[in-house]
Amino acid sequence: MLGISAVLSTFDGLNSMGAPWGIYSLLIIVIGGRAVPAFTRHWLVRTGTQTRFRDRPAFSYLAILGILAAICLRGASQNISGYLLMLSGAVLLLQMASWQSVKAVRYPALFILHIAFAWMPAALILNGLAVIVPAQFPSIAALHAMTMGAMGTMIAAFMMRSASVRDGERLILSRPTACAFSLLSVSALLRVFGDGMRDAYFEPVVAAAICWMAAWALFMMVFVQAMRRPVPRPVFSAPAAVCGKAGSDVRPYLQNTAGRCAVSSAN
Repeated sequence: MLGISAVLSTFDGLNSMGAPWGIYSLLIIVIGGRAVPAFTRHWLVRTGTQTRFRDRPAFSYLAILGILAAICLRGASQNISGYLLMLSGAVLLLQMASWQSVKAVRYPALFILHIAFAWMPAALILNGLAVIVPAQFPSIAALHAMTMGAMGTMIAAFMMRSASVRDGERLILSRPTACAFSLLSVSALLRVFGDGMRDAYFEPVVAAAICWMAAWALFMMVFVQAMRRPVPRPVFSAPAAVCGKAGSDVRPYLQNTAGRCAVSSAN
């Protein structure tokens, strides 16, 4: 963390965008951009889903370059900086296009990771709009898209996976946990887009705060129960899948898995 902070602090304009903003956006792209497709590919192999799956990590690197370029150009050209942020968000959306997020709906413990990562490109696009057209889209809303949306849901998604019950090779997302994640997402949406819903009888900021606190209270109830159980291994995923049948685009991975299983059985 200190190393990343030291590198980012060398870029002009970082203070205007906020050091934590830059640090955590890069961490989400680097870590989430590798973990989400890896978990998804593993699940597709395990379930034998016939589908076209592609992981293109180069898109993550392009998005990171776009963010760093936006930071460098922040003081020189506001519009160019904003367009670079929007371009980075579009690149991440393109990366997610082949992650089979729609199919992941069948596996809630995986789907929450897809939702959490989707906040990252959304936050970049909204921050770009806040730079280009601040009158139409306030910067505070874009900031909450990054903090409550991208950062909050991604942290929660990984914590919720660690607290999930294992059922063989599957993580079971309990109803309270699913409700907690839904409340976090609703809270972020209210904080980002709620200004247009404000009236004499509804205050979106208050509603967002209530949803946020209720979500973490629900999760803490689940997490306290999880702490009483033996620590699972691995912590963030279910045990390795037994070899099965998968689609053409994941067969090389499946063949490697089959080889490892065969060696393990022989031993």
